[in-house]
This record gives sequence, structure tokens and C-alpha cells, in this order.
Amino acid sequence: MNSFYQKSSLLTTLHAYFFDLKAAGLSKPMGLNYFWLCLALLVIGDRHSIRHLFEQFLGRVTKHSLNTFYRALAVIGDHLPQLEVRNLTYLLTLIPTTCQDLPLLLVLDDTVQPKFGHKFTGVKYLFDHAAHTGKRLVNAHDFVTLGLMIPTQRDQDDQPVYTFLPLATHLYQAEQATKYQQAAQMIKTTLKSIASDQQVFLLCDSWYPKAEINQLVMTQPNLAMIANVRKDTAMFGLPKRTGKRGRPRKYGDQIHLGNIALNLCSAGDQIGIVRCLTRLMPQPVYMIRVQRKTTCRLFMATSAPEELAAITTETLAVDPTQLTYRTPETSAPAPALRALAYYQKRWAIETYFYEMKTFWHFGDYAVRSVGKIEADHHLLNTAYTLMIVLPLTQPRLAFLATKSLRERKLWLSRQIQAALFLASLARQVQRRLKTTPAKVVIQWLASCWSGVSEKL
Repeated sequence: MNSFYQKSSLLTTLHAYFFDLKAAGLSKPMGLNYFWLCLALLVIGDRHSIRHLFEQFLGRVTKHSLNTFYRALAVIGDHLPQLEVRNLTYLLTLIPTTCQDLPLLLVLDDTVQPKFGHKFTGVKYLFDHAAHTGKRLVNAHDFVTLGLMIPTQRDQDDQPVYTFLPLATHLYQAEQATKYQQAAQMIKTTLKSIASDQQVFLLCDSWYPKAEINQLVMTQPNLAMIANVRKDTAMFGLPKRTGKRGRPRKYGDQIHLGNIALNLCSAGDQIGIVRCLTRLMPQPVYMIRVQRKTTCRLFMATSAPEELAAITTETLAVDPTQLTYRTPETSAPAPALRALAYYQKRWAIETYFYEMKTFWHFGDYAVRSVGKIEADHHLLNTAYTLMIVLPLTQPRLAFLATKSLRERKLWLSRQIQAALFLASLARQVQRRLKTTPAKVVIQWLASCWSGVSEKL
């Protein structure tokens, strides 16, 4: 297909991303169908089903049948782990040399997608804390999503700019594994493609710092966690040696949330930090208390905050050599700002969920099996990633970096349709040149252009 337009065209640029999929187990024809499905998601503003994409786009630009793309969706679902690893490997190459020493951020969260009927595999009544439908219990699917945030450039203050990119979206199935086990497996698979000396931080809300997730953090030397935890989490001081006979104490004296001293104000917040033990993890952790008027939140960091690299201008001024916080009473919470600066990056996944549900019709899938549902969302993530990556890798598309994702998608849609029109026109010209005189071809082109200009 590259022979129909110049090498600098947008279609060639997009197709280069799908050029070699043998490592992911896809044949060349199946890789081309993978490309057409992602292209259709970029062109069509509302995607209700594969049939809708076929009727509005795929059936017009390809000679394949509808069953070909349903088959492609099933094959993509079978090779989903390999495709996710391939995407991750590519995304890691986008980190510039000036940001190689900065940590990577893994963002973990899940979202509920209401569905009608009970014929979808894995659908069940779930608690929806956001009450999207006005009810607390909804008939829905639950998707566990893991995203990667990489530093893509430095700003004018020489601080890194992190970009969120979705890695994997898997359907939660309670009968096969717990949500912690599923999330831990997704993180473990991701870490296999990341260098062992690369520092990685896991950012998550209060649902995930438990069970298998905590075990994985303790066993992976390059993985640390910064998470929101329940404010009633039991905290204990470090046990003191008494020199007496018998089994030593496992925990020290209990630390109540109100005992953590608040002696730093930041944007109206009072912040305190203490190094202590919890029942969540056997090793000491750093608990950060954030008080705003009557609201209180508690965060946990497994790595010393003063050892974190500064990623904002505000935290750059913190001097880690003058910090000491061994007890709640001597809390010096300045390093907490660095840990909180990392945790603020977690909000990118909430923005991603909003954009996918609002502009990409995240919940309009009509396929019912688990493999096809996950493949459908993998295609959405791939198209979403392409929109973010293009301005970073193509200098001629750098102007898109200042546009919203909705504006980027609209611009790409128009350019793809124009490129496909020119490619189709070039094919017809080639056919007519072989069978008709040049004068007739020129007259035919003139008639085509006049018809287009009249419509414009």
C-alpha cells in the first residue's frame, strides 16, 4: 500500500507503527487488518460496533468482508500479551537522552462500565462509587487499567514533563483471580520489559496497596509505591530494643493520625510525615498526613521521600540533608512534597478514563466474549497512543502538541480521509494510463476535479 502515496504522507507514518508484527505473532495480512481497525477508530467519530466501523469506513476502503475484521479482533485478543509488550518496548524508546536518569511511573486504577443485559461475559452487579447511572449497584464490567508515564521533554525550568500512555486494559473476572492478583500480574509483565536498574514508581489509590501488590513491591528492588491509603490504617512506631530476654516486640507504640505533627503549609494544606510500621507491609514505610480544613487524607510511600528526584520546581528547593523525621513529634514534612508531587501524576489516568468514555465511546462495544472485549479496548488504546506519540516523533506534526486530543483526532480524521482519497485516485489514474490515451485521462481528471470543487 505504500506505493500509492509518498513516503512523507500521514498514512505511511501511521503504517510504519504496524510494519513488523511478527514478534507479536501476527501475520502480515493480519497486521494489515490491525492497522485498518486502528485507522477506522481515528476516522470515525462515533464507534458503536465493528459492524458500524465496517459500514462507515472499512467496507469502503478495503475489499474485505465483515467477518474478516471480526476474525482479526479474535486473533488480536489471542495475542494481546505480545502486542502489549511490543507497544511498551516502543514507548520506552521515546524517552530522550536528557531524561534517561528520571524514574518511570506506573499508574494503576480500574473503572466500571455499565452494560445492559446479561449476555456479556463477566458482567455482574458492581458497586459504583461515582454513581454514573444514579444507582450505587449497576450491571457492569470492571476494567483494570495500567498506564505508563514517561518523561518526554524538559520545560523551561529544566523540570521533566511526563506523558501518560495506556499500556493494558483487562476485564476483571472474579471467578478466575482477585483484582489484586490480576493487577500484580499486569505489573510483573510490564517490569520484564524494563531494565532492572531503572527506577519505577507505582501510583495507585487506596484500593490497591494490599495483598499481592504489596508483595510484588517488596520483591522487586527497582519498584517503589506511592499510594493513598485509608486514614484509619493502623500505624506503629519502630520497636525499641530493651536488652531484656524473650521475643522482641514486632511493633512499637501505636501512632494515631492526630499525633502526626502538622508544621508545613502548602496551598492551604497542612502536611506531616512519619516513618513507621503498618500491617500493610512488614518493612517501615513513610506515612504522609495531609490536612485541609476538616478533610484529612493519608498517603504511604515505600521509598524515602528525600531520596526522590525532584520533578517540580516547588520540590527542587527542598534540601534533603537538613531533614529528620523519626517520630511524629519531630516530623519535618518538607520531603513529603516530593512524594505528593509524584502522586499528583496519578490524576492522568482519571483524565484518560474521562476522555475515553466521553470522546472515544469506551462503553459502546457490542462484542460479548472476553478476548474480543479486551482486543477492542486494546485497539482504542493503540489509537489513543498514536495520537499522543505522533507530535513527539514527527517534527512536521509538532503543532498538534498544543491541541486537545479531540482536536487532534478531528485533524487526523480529515487528513486520513484526504490521503485515502488521493491514494484511490492514484490507483484509478494508473489503471486508466495503461488502457487509455493520455488526453482521455487528463479530461477524466478535469471532470473529477470540477465535481469535487462544486461540492466544496
